[in-house]
Amino acid sequence: MNDYNNNYGYMNYANNKHNRKQNSVAVAVVIALILVMGLAATGIMLYTIMDNRFDELTRRLEESESALSDYRLRLDTLTGDIYDIFGISDEIANELNADMNALRASIERVSSSPLFADTNNSRSINISDTVSRTAPSIIGVRVHVPSQNINNFWRTRAMLSEGSGIILTADGYIVTNYHVISLANRHDNAVLTVVLSDGSEHTASVVGGDEPNDLAVIKIEADNLPYAILGTSDDMQVGDFVIAIGNPLGMYLSGSVTFGIVSGVNRTINAENVAENLLQTDAAINPGNSGGALLNLHGEVIGINTLRVAQSRSGVNVEGIGFAIPIDHAKPIIDAIIRGQINSTQ
Repeated sequence: MNDYNNNYGYMNYANNKHNRKQNSVAVAVVIALILVMGLAATGIMLYTIMDNRFDELTRRLEESESALSDYRLRLDTLTGDIYDIFGISDEIANELNADMNALRASIERVSSSPLFADTNNSRSINISDTVSRTAPSIIGVRVHVPSQNINNFWRTRAMLSEGSGIILTADGYIVTNYHVISLANRHDNAVLTVVLSDGSEHTASVVGGDEPNDLAVIKIEADNLPYAILGTSDDMQVGDFVIAIGNPLGMYLSGSVTFGIVSGVNRTINAENVAENLLQTDAAINPGNSGGALLNLHGEVIGINTLRVAQSRSGVNVEGIGFAIPIDHAKPIIDAIIRGQINSTQ
């Protein structure tokens, strides 16, 4: 009985072991099938994506080739047009040559400006050299009216006017603005003094003046003075560079130099005793610059600084609006004053 039971138990164990092996194989087969199906599905999906991507790239390539063909056609058409343009006539060629010559002239003009100055180029202009040569001929003008007793109860107040002037001749003729020396014409006790660039002072006398044009000529007794070279203002154009030299705010700033351009020509200012056809400049001009020089880059006087606009009629403050009397307008008046033909100071 015991042997039977033992054999029966052994047989059950063997059968269970066999069943477990079969179940393990079945599970493995199922897992393998799942993996294979997953890989197959992934492969199909990747193939589909790559196929779509390839189709997209193919479509874009075809569009690019079409666009390239279109550009080539346009280029051929444009090339033909260019050939037609250059083959039109000699008249067009002459116009193109004229434009090129004008461009070359503009380049030449710009290359000689101080902004493009080259110390190794003999055609270049050095502003420092221009100023050092010209500044000694620009001087200070001072009119002092001392106070004096009118009677035992009244005493006049001392008055002072300062401005600038330009030495015209080696023997002491000087041009300035009329308003700079007007005190000397109105007061017999006025002392008119010229301060040279070296600081020396000389008593001056009024030769004459033209009040409507704001011009006057004075004279000192001296020899071998450094005098200015007068240029021409008729050739000045808007945009040309200019240099202003004078004594802004008085003698303690004597010989101040400012730089700018011609902002306008033939300007007329609505004010009394101001010349017409003025040169407008943005070179800084302040009280005390009146009567000083406006120079071109060669150091030639092309204008006599006369006034600036500091405020508009509506009360708005403005900057960079100064005016000078064109030297071509001033020359005949200066000559007439020296000859005694014009004198509105009397």
